[in-house]
Amino acid sequence: MTPDGGSHRWPGPGLELGREPQVELYRGDGTARVARRLGLVPLLERVLAGELREYARDPEFGFVLLFHDIEGRDRYEGPPEIVNLRPDFGHLTVLAHVGDRVLYQQPHSVTGLLGPALAALARGIDPGEARWSFRVDSVARRDSATGRDLRDLGPRGGYGDFDPYDAPGPYDRYEAYDAYERRRRRELLEGRDASRLPPIVTGTGDVDVTRSSRLSFGVRRVEEPEAPRISSSDTHGAGLPHDLERRPVTVLLTPQVQRRLERDLPLSLDVEEGGFLLGKVYRRPDGADGHVVIVEHVLPAEHSGASHMHFTFTGDSFRTMSRVMEERHPEDQLLGWYHTHLFSAVGGMGLSRTDVELHRATFRRPWQVAALINISGGRRVVRCYSRSENSMELCPLWSRDDDTVPYRLTRPSLGRR
Repeated sequence: MTPDGGSHRWPGPGLELGREPQVELYRGDGTARVARRLGLVPLLERVLAGELREYARDPEFGFVLLFHDIEGRDRYEGPPEIVNLRPDFGHLTVLAHVGDRVLYQQPHSVTGLLGPALAALARGIDPGEARWSFRVDSVARRDSATGRDLRDLGPRGGYGDFDPYDAPGPYDRYEAYDAYERRRRRELLEGRDASRLPPIVTGTGDVDVTRSSRLSFGVRRVEEPEAPRISSSDTHGAGLPHDLERRPVTVLLTPQVQRRLERDLPLSLDVEEGGFLLGKVYRRPDGADGHVVIVEHVLPAEHSGASHMHFTFTGDSFRTMSRVMEERHPEDQLLGWYHTHLFSAVGGMGLSRTDVELHRATFRRPWQVAALINISGGRRVVRCYSRSENSMELCPLWSRDDDTVPYRLTRPSLGRR
């Protein structure tokens, strides 16, 4: 997800929202005939299905889409390669809502958001074609006060930096409503941003480590020392269960952490929250492969971004976490992260596709875990996941009420009203 610095205003009362944008997919460089044309909203529903879940089935569910004239990525590497023919309008804000309730509002890179889905579609059309291109078509718009098409108002449509002509126009599924209802809906949605956008990080740069011989400094991988094997006679192994399941990672919660996750940790009911898990990591006591992690501290993330259905870290989140660990918890390790989902824990519905991608790209040690806290009806349900060969798998979760009693297995999860 790529934050941008463009305007986040919604259309004013003089601008009617346009018809649904269409995505045109071409073979090659875009000079050929359109290979497939499809609505942007159904494509977005498919792309965000992991986050939208049951909300997308609500009859009042809809999108408001706003494109920004900010340069973005011009291609998705694939395979196959997908080229954006309009990278000058490289970002869009997606606002998902049910009726007047804003569920999700985030800026995205157009290419990053649509590229994987278009690549899958292209492979289905012609698996042998290595290069495709796409564009989101233009939407004609008019001033509702004068009835004039905005192309008559100059190259920027008379609306400052909002929406130049020939850019994809703003769109709301409820355009069919009468003018009064559209105006009422815009007024209700305006200022109802249910998200906290991550701050834009400045002063950063990329280093190509494959060319380290040409740099004024060296880059090399540091081998991590092997974790010690835990024993019930160790301080940290007191109360250790004797019947651990043969799983890659087993998670133990200290009493303090258990109380924080159950009730004491302040968590929003409007946007997803998240942070880091700190503590100790050991190899299993029975000589088998696998790790035991003991979560001793929960550290809420700073400088993060969030919405009703999404949570994201920034570089500043990790810098602050590293400073706090060095100053307050120098003996601990980063065991992983936690975040919330603002709906009940139903069946096997756990981490979203976005959660899995974040974990596998960021928390790369085999023993690092992702803790998911479902919040619904005043109840918190906690589950932990570790990486498997292709995705993530549920970890056995053990907890105890105080330091004098043995750990007990919490099935299927930890949670209280």
